Amino acid sequence: MDRKVVLTYGALAIVAALIILLIISIYDVNESPSPEETRRETIDPRSPDFWNPDSIPDPMNDLETREQVQNLWPDVFEPGPDREAVRRQWQEFARDYPDNIYIPSQYLPELSESEINERRQVLDAVGDVHTEIANRRARARKEGEPGTPGPDAPAESPVSPETQRRYFQYRIRELQSRI
Repeated sequence: MDRKVVLTYGALAIVAALIILLIISIYDVNESPSPEETRRETIDPRSPDFWNPDSIPDPMNDLETREQVQNLWPDVFEPGPDREAVRRQWQEFARDYPDNIYIPSQYLPELSESEINERRQVLDAVGDVHTEIANRRARARKEGEPGTPGPDAPAESPVSPETQRRYFQYRIRELQSRI
């Protein structure tokens, strides 16, 4: 008897839930705008007003919107950085520390072809060493078993001494640039 009562109440609950979902879905269909209303609200990109920035209303004219923006992002109303002063500071920094690798190229003096080639070779060497290190780590993770010693070092280094020298010179220069 208890099982029949529980099944009856469960069936009634499922039927009630389905009826409620049906009513909600019908209500939502009636509230959604028709395609004609949606078409009226959109702006045609071929119209001349679409590309005219003067036709767009300024949201800052609305006092409520302005207050919301001010509360959410107060730094928007603060003055921006003086770009000319920043440019001068970068130029002074580049003049004082010409070997710093973090100086944007627009503030560095013009480089000759040989300097450009040398920098490219150094960056290629650094990339090669990083790739070799990443390959070794991936291989060790893939092939290695927990609790077993790692692979032995190769008899011959896969990285040439010249590449190693360039790599370590670059890393030293990078550390000096951070100081």
